[in-house]
Amino acid sequence: MDINPIDIIIHIINIVVLFVLLRLLVYKPVSKFIKERADSVNSHLENAAQKEAEASKLLEQYNAQIMSAENDAKSKVLEITTNANREADEIIGSANNMALEIIEKANQKAQAEYDSKMNDLSDDIADVAVNMAKQILQREVTVEDNQKIIDDFFNSRKN
Repeated sequence: MDINPIDIIIHIINIVVLFVLLRLLVYKPVSKFIKERADSVNSHLENAAQKEAEASKLLEQYNAQIMSAENDAKSKVLEITTNANREADEIIGSANNMALEIIEKANQKAQAEYDSKMNDLSDDIADVAVNMAKQILQREVTVEDNQKIIDDFFNSRKN
């Protein structure tokens, strides 16, 4: 086998031409495609990280709103409970006052009834005493005598 220098030069030229052609036709478009694909993946990753940060921020806001709503609800329940207890105390106090007034009126009415009955009883006793005195004395007692006897009797009873 002869090694011919021209064949070697032709092979070298063929390799260089093939290298240049492959570089222009295959390597640049493939490297460009790979670079674009890498940029696209990086862009998607950055976008995903940004969306995750936004979602995290929204989650924090929603949690804060939920906590605020829970606190508002607790304060409203406390306020309503306090108002209900206060109103219940007012109603009970009013009922107690009304009961005391009713008892006082009943006591006054009972005292008035007692006084009336005692006056009626004292009048009846005075009439009986006058009648007995008439029979004993067999004479007519005047109204002034009668009143003096009654007053003396009750004054002696009060002392």
